Amino acid sequence: KFPFVIRSAHSNGSFGIRTIHDEDDLERFVPLWIEQLRIHDGEVILFVERYLDGARHITVPFIRFMHGDAKIFPAVDSSLQYRHRKLIESCPAEAALAHSTERRLKDWTIMLAEQCRFIGAGAFEFLVDGVNAYLVDGVPRLTTSFFLWEKIAGINAVEWQIAAIEGRPPPSDGNHGQEERKLYGVAARIFTEDAILQMPQPGFVHEVSVPVEQAHDDGACSRVVVSLKAGEMISPESNGLVGIVYGFANDIKQAFSLCEGLIKKV
Repeated sequence: KFPFVIRSAHSNGSFGIRTIHDEDDLERFVPLWIEQLRIHDGEVILFVERYLDGARHITVPFIRFMHGDAKIFPAVDSSLQYRHRKLIESCPAEAALAHSTERRLKDWTIMLAEQCRFIGAGAFEFLVDGVNAYLVDGVPRLTTSFFLWEKIAGINAVEWQIAAIEGRPPPSDGNHGQEERKLYGVAARIFTEDAILQMPQPGFVHEVSVPVEQAHDDGACSRVVVSLKAGEMISPESNGLVGIVYGFANDIKQAFSLCEGLIKKV
């Protein structure tokens, strides 16, 4: 029944996913999309999935060490998306999850990482629909916005990743006083895109300003991380990501406001 989701077994990101809302979508878009997949991957293997209206997209980052212990970090709510691309993420995701569901996702993450014998940094992504949860993806590396959850956890994620790969014990888990002061974070991605064709807007990068970072007296802060360098080309085959704006504050609304203010200055 409509709507449903078709996912490529090969392609990652938004390119490999299509939501089919009606017969018109099926007739107009799917044949061309399948031909693009064939050119991109050499073969087409598709999975049909249920479409869950209103489900939350939760990312659970972790690092697993050679001796088998795994550390679970604050979950990220990645539900605010556009055409299967993450636009805005917030951390921690406790407001979107019941405590029992959050505990279940952590247990599943540890179990899956152990079954895969995975060593290093990674993340599992789940769709949470009420009391039901479904595994939808796995990321065998630090997620793009790892700066978001590492700031909330009070660690250096790269140091932890290197320690795990080299077989060393985890670094000290310093929370920098966050036990007394709850910290919330928001990450907002900036894309360059043709709004009509819904494709990355190609072009040449002439100049990139120094990443902006602002600190406030109450401990809140904001930061821009640019993913492009001067002299680089933006390809129409890329995902169009230009950079990520981060905001951290004592409450989630202030974190969103910091991101909004910094975006206007970029």
